[in-house]
Amino acid sequence: MSRRIGIIVEGPSDKSVVETILAPTRITLLVRIAGGSRILTTSGWIAAKLFEDGAESVVVLKDSDCHADIKGYEQEVASRLGTIDGVTVCLAVHAIESWLLADEHALEEYLSAPVKKVPSPEKYCLPDDELNQLFRRIKGRGYVKRRDAPGIASLMNVDLVRDRCPSFATFLDSLGLT
Repeated sequence: MSRRIGIIVEGPSDKSVVETILAPTRITLLVRIAGGSRILTTSGWIAAKLFEDGAESVVVLKDSDCHADIKGYEQEVASRLGTIDGVTVCLAVHAIESWLLADEHALEEYLSAPVKKVPSPEKYCLPDDELNQLFRRIKGRGYVKRRDAPGIASLMNVDLVRDRCPSFATFLDSLGLT
């Protein structure tokens, strides 16, 4: 039997990445978009609605947005959201694009060109800028989140990304996918 888990994300590209990555799992996803920085003010009522819709638990997935003290920021976010039973906060360090940078094979397949390994993708404060530079160099165009993010995610090796991105491993653990 599949579990029903609610996930609150910042924007549409995050939603498509999460849905794409988790499609092969036995989890019924209820993914909702909070609207960027509004994730801190809207997650309470969105979580309540997800529980009404049958979610057994809810994960708030937020970018750490270049904060140097990730643990401190995670505590700050959790504090600002308040304590809600069944709700877990997970931070993507520094943004969900770090996870996309982690699998050079997926990028190579998506871009149809060789891509260098990025052993520590979470070190980049603005991973979408790294993707943008890569796309400009290889394709002559910039990285477009809504189009490119789900395409890359569909090719990702989850185990490889888990090994290179501790925040991705934490996210999977929060869903019971260890």
